Amino acid sequence: MSAESIAAGIIKNAAFVPERAAAYGFVHKDGVYAYTTVISDGQFSLTIECGPDGFLRSEIKERDTDEPYTLPFVAGAAGGFVGAVRAEYERVLADIAEHCFQRRAFKERQTQRLLDYAKDKYGDCPEFLWDNSENAVLRRGDNKKWYAVFLTVRKDRLGEAGEGNAEIIDLRMEPEDLEKAVAGGRYLRGYHMNKKHWITVVLDGRVPTGEICGLLDNSYSLARK
Repeated sequence: MSAESIAAGIIKNAAFVPERAAAYGFVHKDGVYAYTTVISDGQFSLTIECGPDGFLRSEIKERDTDEPYTLPFVAGAAGGFVGAVRAEYERVLADIAEHCFQRRAFKERQTQRLLDYAKDKYGDCPEFLWDNSENAVLRRGDNKKWYAVFLTVRKDRLGEAGEGNAEIIDLRMEPEDLEKAVAGGRYLRGYHMNKKHWITVVLDGRVPTGEICGLLDNSYSLARK
């Protein structure tokens, strides 16, 4: 059981977020983010290193000798003490996964571009409110109102041709603007939302990303009310 295999089991379908990592205590140097803490009542130091693409490596050292302690990562290594150190390592890694990584549940490039846009402009990250769900929301920081909902739904539920799923975004829109937009054929009435105040866009490139960003800005503004 290597450190890499343990990390792969804990950090799944997630992207490393440098800003979160810096707030957590990671130090950036030469493209690598490193975090060091002590475990096992101060007997060992634990260093976790991550890069822009995620987990890189970890190392446990005895603080008295500065020698690496590798038994927790050796296949077949047993014993209560080794197991306790391994469990503490996993606990620290799980906490880092929760606070320094962002779940990556969506596959469409356009979806990710919109999430990046919201992060860059408003500082908002998707919230996955439903466990084991491929659905997320963006909400304003001031009043906590939703202004975007990202969903993965079956195409037939949208009246779309073909099998499989589609990724969509629900956005707020004024009723009079919504009626005009829906009449154009490229937008749908809000999926699982108020159909007079929310509009749905299928994120497959049929609507340019820049145009959707404009709709997202408008939705953000409407959520202020």
